[in-house]
Amino acid sequence: MRVDSVALDVDGPGPKHKPSGDELHRQYSYASTAPSAPEEPRRRSIHPRRSTLMSTNSNKEDKNKLRAKMKNKTRLANIGDWIPDWRRFSIKDIVGIILALAGAILTLLCLTGATSNSTSSVYFARVYKREGGVGEARFGLRGYCISTPSSSMQCSPSTDFIYIPWHVTTSSFLNTTFPTWFEDPVTPDQDIDPLAAPSPPHDVSITAAMSISVICAFIGLICQISRFIRGFNYDDSNYTRGFLLAFSTVTSLLSMALSLLMYMNGCQELESEYPHVQTRKGPCLAMMGTAFGCLLLSTIMFFDKFLHDDRQLY
Repeated sequence: MRVDSVALDVDGPGPKHKPSGDELHRQYSYASTAPSAPEEPRRRSIHPRRSTLMSTNSNKEDKNKLRAKMKNKTRLANIGDWIPDWRRFSIKDIVGIILALAGAILTLLCLTGATSNSTSSVYFARVYKREGGVGEARFGLRGYCISTPSSSMQCSPSTDFIYIPWHVTTSSFLNTTFPTWFEDPVTPDQDIDPLAAPSPPHDVSITAAMSISVICAFIGLICQISRFIRGFNYDDSNYTRGFLLAFSTVTSLLSMALSLLMYMNGCQELESEYPHVQTRKGPCLAMMGTAFGCLLLSTIMFFDKFLHDDRQLY
């Protein structure tokens, strides 16, 4: 077996051996194929450079600013979604909203009239002495106000004067405070005046009718305004707003009719039975008529394009 060896240049006493070309070739090939010692990897410093820290901090600040801007834009967008877009309102929409709001407020004032000193000027009927003098009584639907020669106008809430016949409960109540008003009563002839026939007091539910009218009007207003708020995504293609206002108009008409029946007939009977008593109708009767007109017109406005909407034909 032949083993190739590499000649070593060793100084000795004999003549030096010069390697041949093959031996030099073998030396070079062996040196090129011999494994070299692995280089040690560079150890990275655990402390980042100052420039790196500054760039990292600036990137974080930019990201935080960007996030803050995005949050502000999102917040503003959310606020804008919940604000009615008044540019989309037509003239009929605005007029309908104003009329519905006016009708609801007028009806609400009639409900709360004469219940406190601040609403003493809002009443259905006023009773005072025919010959003149100090002292009068004002009656609302859920309250009354009385002024005597010894005291100024004082108002109190009460539900004792919502019954028909109204003049019976009113005369019984005022007789304790103003007994001179109810002297020399006249017994009416029932054949001439059929309304003078005695009947048990009963509640005709004027308060319920007026309350329903106010609630339906406000809900219809909310439905109308919600159509122009993007956050709701409410189109009201079924015209709920119009039907609610229509129901509010009907109950307002019923309330007006019952109010006229109770207070006008009651005042007439009170004057005919007691000659020393004078009555006057209050502003609430006119307010009820105005509220009915406003609600009727707003119903027409809210039903705009109802008959021309193709979606209602199917």
